[in-house]
Amino acid sequence: MPDVTPLPQTTDPPMTEAEYQAQLMALDAERAALELEYVTSQTYPRWAYHATEPPRFVYSDAAALALGPGWSPTPVPPPAPVVTALEPDTAALGDPSFTVRVLGTDFAADAVIVWNGGDEVTTYVSAMELTTGVNMATVTVAIEIPVAVRNGAVLSNEVPFTFTKAE
Repeated sequence: MPDVTPLPQTTDPPMTEAEYQAQLMALDAERAALELEYVTSQTYPRWAYHATEPPRFVYSDAAALALGPGWSPTPVPPPAPVVTALEPDTAALGDPSFTVRVLGTDFAADAVIVWNGGDEVTTYVSAMELTTGVNMATVTVAIEIPVAVRNGAVLSNEVPFTFTKAE
């Protein structure tokens, strides 16, 4: 007959819910500390960022900041687009359809013209010019509408476009 060792008998009562939760919290805290240690050990070297310069390799946050004004150890979002003018900026009811030029600065290659709150089919001409078509058959009232440009989630200032009554 094989030699069998009996399991030890414990007289400890089962764990309470509060003890169980405390153990879980302790394990979570230990896991978080290990993750922080790992992430910190993987952090450097890394990139320093600037809104208008190419990223550079650095070995500390201090080295990123020492590069000068505008440098950061975290990604710097690109500048927001700015609309300075519309050409034309007005049209009379009954005019033929036309193309409007949106002029400004910092337009991204995937920028979208926002016409009266809605995205328009947009042609990128340059970082300073976008165009879209205006279908005058859809305009029936004299009104002023806002026009803006959106780069991703960043929206520019609004500039008014005015539809006037036909003379």
